[in-house]
Parts: sequence; structure tokens; C-alpha cells
Amino acid sequence: MSGFSDSLVLTIDGLGDEVATNVIDVRNKRFDYLLSKPASDSLGLLYWEVIRFLGYSHFDEYKVMGLSPYGASETYKEEFQRLYTLLPSGDYSLHRERIPELFNILTPRSKDTPFTQIHMDIAAALQDALEAIVFHVLGHYQKLTGHTRLVISGGVGQNSSMNGKILYSGLFEEVFVPSFAGDSGCAYGAAAFVAHQLQPNLPYKKATHAYWGTLIDDIEVADILTPWQGFVSIEKMEQRSEQVSNLIIDGAVIGWVQGRSEFGPRALGNRSIIADPGSRRIKKLSMR
Repeated sequence: MSGFSDSLVLTIDGLGDEVATNVIDVRNKRFDYLLSKPASDSLGLLYWEVIRFLGYSHFDEYKVMGLSPYGASETYKEEFQRLYTLLPSGDYSLHRERIPELFNILTPRSKDTPFTQIHMDIAAALQDALEAIVFHVLGHYQKLTGHTRLVISGGVGQNSSMNGKILYSGLFEEVFVPSFAGDSGCAYGAAAFVAHQLQPNLPYKKATHAYWGTLIDDIEVADILTPWQGFVSIEKMEQRSEQVSNLIIDGAVIGWVQGRSEFGPRALGNRSIIADPGSRRIKKLSMR
């Protein structure tokens, strides 16, 4: 989907077929595996096991990624450095058996109880550890292969904070991440693989958007809302962007629906809940 004929590929997942991480050198449809890491060294499982101390579980990883900027990674940097070892040649090993040492710092947070600075600092240290390992891997294999392009996939590849730092690091000239880097991408990947096997001359076509889902238009929305006219106020906005902006400024939370839905776990403007990120009330709601 990247449109690249050659690139370094990094897949990072919790677990899939007993493999958690792959680094692959891709040149003209030839895939050479440079590094494969087993479940014991899964960055996804490391992330998941730590966030349980923050009152979260599977599919809450993005919330912890969003919590991390409020913390100071240095506070528990040494504790988290004990959870991994950076090895020569871009390799690493995890020490997930040491995660229970976090009990020395805090009692796991009960769901829906308030967050404290400790929780924010742990989120920041976890994010920092993830990025340190990934940059260690990428730095070595970029030098080894000379690739100027990078493709990232796998569930951990949805960590947009990490991806942003990779993009702006200058390590690669181009970085591509599909909108459905997680498990939902397996169906597309399997179909694309077979298509290229059956049609060897099929060119790589770059995906330029993530809007592959069901289409909805204004008329359809109006038809759905009509039976609810006795319960809600319905208005056709002439200056929609300006009016919605004013509603957000006034503290409203907006459900935004337009065009085709996004394929993947991120809301990208077509099926989104939008609100003022500077509002303390909104921040509290988003952390739950």
C-alpha cells in the first residue's frame, strides 16, 4: 500500500503466529527477513502488561499513549530500563518477569478512580522505553540496508506518538503506516499477497486515503433523523464549519459524520467525536 518498490519494513505486534516483531528488507518484491522476535520479546505484550497497573486492558493502549505527555519519563526511567536490554546489531531482549517490580511504586489503579501524577509518569516512562527500543532497532537496520523509506505495521505500529517521532527524526526520508496496521489489516494483507502471487506484474499502488468504508450522505442523515423530530432539534447549517467551531468553543462535544467511514481504529474526520482539547472537563472525559 505504500507504493514503494523498496523499503525497510518494521512490524510490531502483541503476538501473531508466535512472532511479535519482524524487520524486513524489501527490494522489488523480494522479502529478506533480518530480525524476528518471539512472543517473549513482544513489545505489545510489554505495553499491555504495564498498562494494567494504570487500570487499563486490551484495546486501551491508545489511551495510555495519550496519557504519557502529561507525565515525566525521567521519574521512572531507571525502573523501566530494567525491563529491557539493548543488544548489539539492533537486537534487544525484554525482561517482562520484572514487571511485578512496579508494585514497589504503586498499587494498580482501580478503573474509574482518579489519575495521579504517578500514573502519568509511568505512562511516560513506558512510552519512552518503547521508543528507545524501536529507535535502537531502526537505527541499526537503516545503516545496514541504506533504505531511505520505512513501512510500519502491526498493532504497536498504531502508536502515532512513536510514529511521529520516527517521521521527524530524519532517519528516513519517507515513512508509511497503513490506517489499519492492526489486526483488521490481516484480511487486506492476505488478499493483496495472493493478488501479487497470481499476478506477478501487478504494480504497487499507493493508498492515498483511509476512507474505504460505508458511504453516508446528507440526505441519508436527514432521512434517519426525521422520525426523531419530536425529541431533537434538527437544522441544516449553511455555515457548518463556523457554526460547529463556535459550538466547540462553547464546550460542546460534536459527533462528526461525513463521506465514507475510515478503515482502521483511528477517527480521521469522517466518523469522529471532536471537542476542545484545552478544556479540563473534556480532558477528564477522554481519560476514562
